[in-house]
Amino acid sequence: MPLRKLVLMLMLFPVALLFAQPLADQSEEMICKEIDEYRASFGSLARPVTNDAMFDYDVKWYDLYFDLDPVNEVIQARTQILFQSEVNALSTVILDLTDVLTVDSVFGAGTEFTRGGDLITITLTDTLALGEQAILGIAYHGQPQAEVGFQGFEFGSHNGHPIISTLSEPYGARSWWPCKDSPRDKADSVAITIRAPGDLIAVSNGMLVNTIDNLDGSKTWFWQHNYPITTYLVHLAVTNYEYWTDVYHFSDGDSMPLEYWVYPEYYSTFYTRWQTDTPYIMDAYNELFGKYPYENEKYGMVQFNWGGGMEHQTCSSMGGAGEILNAHEMAHQWWGDMITCADFHHIWLNEGFAAYSEALYAENRFGTASYFSAMSNKDWDFYGSIYRVDTTSVNSIFNRIVYDKAAWVLHMLRHVVGDENFFDILTQWRNEYEFSTVRTEDFQNVAENVYGSDLTWFFDEWIYGAGRPLYRWWWGVQNTNNDSTIITLQVDQTQDNSYPTYTMPIDIHLSDATHDTVLVVWNDSRSQEFSLALPFNPGTVQFDPEKWVYRRATQVTSLDEETLLANDFSLGEGYPNPFNGAVTFPIHTGFRQVVKVSIFNILGEQVFSDQIVADGTYRYLWSGISSESQVLGSGVYLVRIDNGDFQHQMKISFIK
Repeated sequence: MPLRKLVLMLMLFPVALLFAQPLADQSEEMICKEIDEYRASFGSLARPVTNDAMFDYDVKWYDLYFDLDPVNEVIQARTQILFQSEVNALSTVILDLTDVLTVDSVFGAGTEFTRGGDLITITLTDTLALGEQAILGIAYHGQPQAEVGFQGFEFGSHNGHPIISTLSEPYGARSWWPCKDSPRDKADSVAITIRAPGDLIAVSNGMLVNTIDNLDGSKTWFWQHNYPITTYLVHLAVTNYEYWTDVYHFSDGDSMPLEYWVYPEYYSTFYTRWQTDTPYIMDAYNELFGKYPYENEKYGMVQFNWGGGMEHQTCSSMGGAGEILNAHEMAHQWWGDMITCADFHHIWLNEGFAAYSEALYAENRFGTASYFSAMSNKDWDFYGSIYRVDTTSVNSIFNRIVYDKAAWVLHMLRHVVGDENFFDILTQWRNEYEFSTVRTEDFQNVAENVYGSDLTWFFDEWIYGAGRPLYRWWWGVQNTNNDSTIITLQVDQTQDNSYPTYTMPIDIHLSDATHDTVLVVWNDSRSQEFSLALPFNPGTVQFDPEKWVYRRATQVTSLDEETLLANDFSLGEGYPNPFNGAVTFPIHTGFRQVVKVSIFNILGEQVFSDQIVADGTYRYLWSGISSESQVLGSGVYLVRIDNGDFQHQMKISFIK
């Protein structure tokens, strides 16, 4: 999924074309917009399963029926669920369904129900023993409401025509159908039947197995998906689509349909882009990740009104036709759909993998330079933890950290373990967890088994830890003779002490007119000296030149310069602190320089940024306002100043 602030930054500071191709939309703006929409709305649906009793049963399949009235924006619907008891003497089943929808009746294995908030508790006709299965049904109706304007389920329009579409991640399936709304429980299959006006086309997961023209002028579409699927990946999209299909041929001779649905007014633009890009992306991912996991059904894309994209299983919902968006959402069919995070603490296993897949696609199609360009475009200053501690807030789940910083984690892991091991890890990851739900520790175990060594240090630093290393380094010739040269390399980590000391392998590139070599040093302390023996006297030394480490690095050319730089940049205490209206903090510089001022909340999310030119002492005033001019809430905030070589930070308390 999937920051308006970041989108605005991209508008102000255009990012280089990711794939170095003459394509006008080669930026991440569409993907970034996904998160921005989450931050703007959908707050009350952002909550996980709240009753442990919901795990007393396992869902086997869902059978969903929707009668859609786009004029009055209401639905008549029913859901049937085949479930299996996971306990002895199961007498009730609890389901999620928002209370704006009215339950008319329960049937099948259910006799009666009670409502409590967004939960339905259904009493079963017969108590079920461990392993026993039953089918219950729920009939309901109403006007599904997207919380604060966000879809869940949306009745919208385009060019004067109705468009009905859904987007349920993370906890929005309950806004339009009763279910166990947790990614942890995948149903083995789902059937979706949609009745709508006959001049529209209804699209959903899996295969279209039948359509019926009804006597009243409406039409009914029967979709069937026969693979394990979690609730937030179930979807529908209904409007006056233009439709076309193509055939994708796998390398083993098999084939499957590629299906596309777009608004008529966008047909020519989307047709050109999707028809061109999709087979290339599918080729790359089949080669890199193994065969497309839903080969017996389809891969499709359907246009909807939302500005980004959503990886609905077998049929991505798309707000644009761009190549990166296409690559991101298709990658989710493997990473996010086939293998799904068991809960949203581990959302990076979905989003980080898909974001990194964009770079792998670039490498596969356009070459190594495009791969590193793709990673460079994801190199933002993210200081929070990738592991999401708070999953009750959409704002805390969907952060650029779980996309771009997580993509960097995979990039770094590739370099730590080596290419062969890395792609073996992806293969083994699929082999062990295909169509399952997973957590970070599962991926760590697979990585360690393939690599043959403990990687706790890596995951502690980069998944559960925060920040990034800030390196200062310099080198000099220690000794030389006709046969060899010994050089001294000094590496210091200068990030604030609140961040860890990172252990990372660092490539050092050394060369002269006739020699070129790369040595790897393992840096694991705040200040470390290395002696490197070479058969030549290098004229050039480069520190991590290809940038395999998510870091900043500054070369110091003399110790005098090091002392000057360190002493001429500091951050004074804020006053008053705690503050109510505004806080002032002095920034001291020994010479005229550009300083970046950033403020983060306790989740490590940047809420404010500014850039100033300071010369001497600059008294910076902040009044608790975000970069979007919103008044922030009370709490502890972290102020950080950065001149590109050094950082300083302090905590301030805002009391309203």
